[in-house]
Amino acid sequence: MRPLAAAIALVVTAPANAAGLRDATVAVDADRQDRPIAARRMYATAMIGSTVGESPARAGGPLVAGQGACGVTVPRSSGDVRLELEARRRQPLGSEPRPSGAQAGTEAPSPPRAEEWTTMVNVWRDLPLTQHLGVYAGGGIGVGIRRPTATDTAPRAGLGWQTGGGVTYAGTDRVTFDVGYRFSGLEGSGPRTPAGENELLFAIRIDEPFRGLWRDTGR
Repeated sequence: MRPLAAAIALVVTAPANAAGLRDATVAVDADRQDRPIAARRMYATAMIGSTVGESPARAGGPLVAGQGACGVTVPRSSGDVRLELEARRRQPLGSEPRPSGAQAGTEAPSPPRAEEWTTMVNVWRDLPLTQHLGVYAGGGIGVGIRRPTATDTAPRAGLGWQTGGGVTYAGTDRVTFDVGYRFSGLEGSGPRTPAGENELLFAIRIDEPFRGLWRDTGR
């Protein structure tokens, strides 16, 4: 009778033990999954920059870039990874220069400076140096278009790319300042596609930009 009683007791208690083990396993898995997801942060970035150095793409002077990006920061033990979508517009700075010897009131020929629009998907890796100071590097790829100029009347769309890095300073737990360098290009069709551009930029990044809005909405 004792073996039979033991078997009956095992059958009766097995479902409860299995349910308890399943609940414990789910709790552990949920804890492992929630930790990195909760640590991820959305951010928005505003940037302004200017091309530097010489380039056949802008014989008339530098191009000023206005940029915006939004993305998510994924924490890693060796440094955060940022995945972002960026939109950028480059346009000539100032008016068209007048060639030497040109008379007042006459129109000067326009140099081959084109306005550019690009949209890119970027990946950046942040490496902290101190509590506030850090560096980063990465790059991106996307699409873009170069608008016509007086010397090149055909708009050129193609593959956009960039690589670069910079230095960041965390002013607060949500606001980060960025001084960076980019080397980028727009690979359009035709032999007149210019080489890559060197660009210096200044940016401000805000983590969780809608935190206050969500809090107010939840009240």
